[in-house]
Amino acid sequence: MAACASCSTTSTPARSGIGPRPRSPALLCGGRPDTALEALPFAPSAAWPRGFYDLGAALPLAIVVLSELPETADTLALRLMGAGLTLRRAISDLQQTSPGAVRDALVRRVVELHRDRRARDARTPKDEDELMRSLPFVEELERRCRTEGRTEGRTEGTLFALVRIVERRLHREVTATERDALRARLDHLGESALDAALDLDPAELEAWLARGRS
Repeated sequence: MAACASCSTTSTPARSGIGPRPRSPALLCGGRPDTALEALPFAPSAAWPRGFYDLGAALPLAIVVLSELPETADTLALRLMGAGLTLRRAISDLQQTSPGAVRDALVRRVVELHRDRRARDARTPKDEDELMRSLPFVEELERRCRTEGRTEGRTEGTLFALVRIVERRLHREVTATERDALRARLDHLGESALDAALDLDPAELEAWLARGRS
């Protein structure tokens, strides 16, 4: 088999439990690059899982064959960078993980990688496109991101209005510290903070703003 046509470069971090090890560059290959493994003195790594091949201490370079990695939680992030059966099995594992920030980050990453591959090569297998579209939690994640984006936009718009009200009432610009205090007021009171800023006279508003800074 020829060397992997599309290997990407990363670095291997030190792993806990095996002693100190410097970060070394690694070539990530979807399939086994037999030509490269035979042409250079690569050997299975003694310090890393199956699928890692080292050149030795003289040249700290590793090849990671994604399709050979053990199917464990520790290798999931790497296996999601694969293609074909490796990717399908990794996504199946990903679907079994608990919802939360880690899964969301992995979902975002695998979708970004898929889009990058499509941008570089329009011949990306159709089954991979269908696989991405078939992931219900991708749609769930996108909906949540859109909702969070709208909520954040509304909050920033309300904060802008609150700052403008305070500045007009006090006839001066608020400081960065006072702006943070107004954000805290908004987080605590919601949009009723706007009513408070409108109802207070300037002296009371200055005191209200000072209490928010303390």
